[in-house]
Amino acid sequence: MCQSLHEWGRCLMAKSKHGKIDGQFVLHATLDCPAWKVASHGARSLYVALKRQHPRERNTAYISYRTAQKKLTASPSKICEWCAELEHYWFTVLHQPGCLGVDGKGKAPHWRLTELGNTSRASADGVFNSPTRDYLHWDGVLFDPKPFRAKRGSTTCNTDKLKKQNPASHVRSTPLSIKSQRL
Repeated sequence: MCQSLHEWGRCLMAKSKHGKIDGQFVLHATLDCPAWKVASHGARSLYVALKRQHPRERNTAYISYRTAQKKLTASPSKICEWCAELEHYWFTVLHQPGCLGVDGKGKAPHWRLTELGNTSRASADGVFNSPTRDYLHWDGVLFDPKPFRAKRGSTTCNTDKLKKQNPASHVRSTPLSIKSQRL
């Protein structure tokens, strides 16, 4: 599979359960661009992990910080730093931030991969959205990871960055609180 498409891109290959070769392609233009060369190894690994998560019909992918931690064996602060680095070098653009869902479960942030075009929707002419490849237009400013790193020796994280997502005062109309008031 990757042999015939060698000119198009490089492939990360793995055998699936059924013996078929399953691969993820990374374009030569991506691998040879200056932004990819100055990106850290962690940001590159996170990009590949993110690209493995994207559905074929869309150019948006999601991966939770917890899943990325397990796949890359890294700390949450490093995952946050690498996400910011990918966004700085224009490999990804935040499409939808992470949030709490209606049922109270967290939703992972969704990222638009600038390497891929949107194949789920076509324009009125039947033309699909082409990839923007913003990383090819990187301005040359290096990523500064210091704002995303915890201070050495500190055990607490920055409370300004972590705000409670669903702040609420004590609700007295819940069934449990009504029962406790009657007793």
